[in-house]
Amino acid sequence: MAGAVWLGAILALAAIAVEVARLTDTATEVQVAADAGAFAAAVALGKQQTNSQAQAAGSGAATANFADGRAVDPNGVQIEIGHYNSDPSANPHFSTACTPGGTTTDDCNAARATVTVSGVTYLMASILNGQQGTAVTKTAVAFNGCPGSGSANLPGAVCKQALQNVPQDQKCGAPTAPFVMNPNTANNICWTVFDPNLNATTPNFLSFFPPQCGGTQQFELFAQEPMPLQNGVDTKVWKALQCCVACQNFHDYTLPVIDCSAMTNCNTSPPLLSFATIHIANPTDIDTVGSGNTQCNQFSWGCTYTINNAGTGQITASQICKSNIPGKPGVSGCLNEKSTVTALGQLP
Repeated sequence: MAGAVWLGAILALAAIAVEVARLTDTATEVQVAADAGAFAAAVALGKQQTNSQAQAAGSGAATANFADGRAVDPNGVQIEIGHYNSDPSANPHFSTACTPGGTTTDDCNAARATVTVSGVTYLMASILNGQQGTAVTKTAVAFNGCPGSGSANLPGAVCKQALQNVPQDQKCGAPTAPFVMNPNTANNICWTVFDPNLNATTPNFLSFFPPQCGGTQQFELFAQEPMPLQNGVDTKVWKALQCCVACQNFHDYTLPVIDCSAMTNCNTSPPLLSFATIHIANPTDIDTVGSGNTQCNQFSWGCTYTINNAGTGQITASQICKSNIPGKPGVSGCLNEKSTVTALGQLP
């Protein structure tokens, strides 16, 4: 008799263990479906798609998942589009009140997915109280944030006005003009050593080049921090850029983005807004501030290559892109170019 009691107890414990494992697995499957739905909708928003298109993308991603051994029912998926404010003091963080194409304070930059799987049957519950099934609901939020921090591989800062020719639904486009190192209404780039505590010397400028081209350091840049700009640099910096393209076949350079609308020269320190990448196809697309030749064998990482310079002091980039660099999501003050950091999870 005692043995039968013990056997019954052991079977009950085993059934409970199985039940808990089943509950955990089902809950995880539903959460995965919610994560997929929120992320897909946020990515669609980042590609400048409409709210309804983003909702459709989110729903499609959620229902592509399985939970409790069956496909997620579209009727159990709700995709809400809204604005997410990542500031810790915000309450609530997510709001369905948003403006498509609005400002960084009210734009539709986020999606919340709620997935419910009904009729999940648990063995013990059905035995003990006749319950036929229960519903499991999970929620996830994903939002497109601008890069709150990042690093560059060229000691310069590009004006946000240079991105004006990039179509709304595209990541890349043609620059508005050649890059000349003294911004005004037509010119749109400045040299910088990033750190206001660093002197604007030639070795410091060269230290921020790509490692293949002699660079020795990276400096983490944060949104809204001032960028110490300089009007000019030694010709050697220009020549290093030419030879980096010619000898190391390095064509894509990431730079911080600043607002040049109120600038008349580079002797200022505007706040960092975002990041962009320029593509330099050929070494001859870089023309130094001084005429004469560039001999690339002057650099330890260089090569036997000669470039004739006209002395215009400009860079003709074939393409500029909103940069999708790794970085921390921004809280405020950065420029959301819709191609940057996407955060996902059970956000507050």
